[in-house]
Amino acid sequence: MSAFRHECVVAIPNAAQKVIAYLEAAGFQAYIVGGCVRDSLMGKVPHDWDICTNALPDDVIRIFGTNNTIPTGLKHGTVTVNDGGQYEVTTFRIDGKYLDGRHPDSVRFVRSLAEDLARRDFTINAMAYNPATGLVDIFGGENDIQKGVIRAVGEPRKRFQEDALRILRAVRFSAKLGFAIESQTYEAMGREICGLDKVSAERIGSEILQIVTATFAKQALSAHNGMVIRYVIPELEMCYGVEQNNRYHHEDVFYHILSALGNAETCHQFPDEWADPCVRMALLLHDIGKPDAKTTDENGFDHFYGHAKISAEKAKKVLSRLRCGNEFLNTVVELIANHDAEFVPTKPCARRFLNKLGVVQLHRLLKLRECDNRAHTSAAWVKFNNQTVPFAEVLQQVLDEESAFKLKDLAINGKDLIAAGYKPGKDMGRVLDALLEEVINEQIQNDKATLLHRAKALYLEWPMSQSRYTNTAKA
Repeated sequence: MSAFRHECVVAIPNAAQKVIAYLEAAGFQAYIVGGCVRDSLMGKVPHDWDICTNALPDDVIRIFGTNNTIPTGLKHGTVTVNDGGQYEVTTFRIDGKYLDGRHPDSVRFVRSLAEDLARRDFTINAMAYNPATGLVDIFGGENDIQKGVIRAVGEPRKRFQEDALRILRAVRFSAKLGFAIESQTYEAMGREICGLDKVSAERIGSEILQIVTATFAKQALSAHNGMVIRYVIPELEMCYGVEQNNRYHHEDVFYHILSALGNAETCHQFPDEWADPCVRMALLLHDIGKPDAKTTDENGFDHFYGHAKISAEKAKKVLSRLRCGNEFLNTVVELIANHDAEFVPTKPCARRFLNKLGVVQLHRLLKLRECDNRAHTSAAWVKFNNQTVPFAEVLQQVLDEESAFKLKDLAINGKDLIAAGYKPGKDMGRVLDALLEEVINEQIQNDKATLLHRAKALYLEWPMSQSRYTNTAKA
């Protein structure tokens, strides 16, 4: 076999070396392979260490014993070995035809490492390493790492015809590593992109989430005019080329969205821990309603009234289509629906937002707003600094004071009202809501005596002023 590098040294965990040693002692070849080799060559610590071998699955089970093995995927030659850690050990194989564009119709075990590496997606993932013999790099993966290039193994179109999800995987690796996708590989991605229609929504959604949370998401998604993300999310395609002729924008809707997403890595006005996957996905979808909301006034300036609501509705459909979980979906949609809400730097306003969103979600919203506003013109950034930053300072004061902003924070509850002689029911709930609103607005103090006194007055007033005491907090 060619393309060996004996001087290359990869720090393999002792337990993984032990697995390799056992396989070799039994007369078989064994190598670490794939992403762990790539990450090691880049100076990163791999999370997973995969091992490939010419030993058949039955051989692996025999060598390590049934108590130390799990038949993870025998059809594809994979056995998980539990020996000081969990390691997937897979037999060298070549795949049959991909009749559905997703899965090979058959798998054939082979004795050749070269054949096994040839079936893999990209050169940077098609390297193997053995502690004794060194690096096996037949397709130039190490050189592509040094150049910062994502290149398909062999014929690019064939790789994407086998599994169209590799198109999104190429973007993901570009977003994760900051690598450019090689021109022939990208051309093949464009020619075969319709193959993504055969890929399950769950797989596509998973890849998109990994892309938007990666360090170089903006660069990866904007390459070649955002071809891939515009295809898999048609709502973004509708944003492409939609100009925003007003004092707050200098990019069309699509590129503004990508700029806002890119800012998640560089904006630090608010803590990084709030830049979680929910924020990243909300940034990707926060303005997808703008094409539907666009109007142009008599002076030629564009406006997008009500776009947050429309964007939230569209985002809900996108995330449902991608089979995202309900909790994640609802969190993202709520962020989008509120992303252009007006923050007034007062304690009552801070409490109302806390009541509506909660602490974590409100901090997420502030992070989203920072990323979004930094993608606007300087005029928008001035507005952000004059409103949102002072609001955040007031918010922290409210949190430090442990102010009441939820029903549970009130100095009284339903039991206290029952003890005072009031009947449980809808009216009691409405009274408590009214008390909370008045506490939030600093109209009354949050102490038991004051609240009970005010509750008595509300019960007396209730028949003629019921609507006044529903919780309709406005920012």
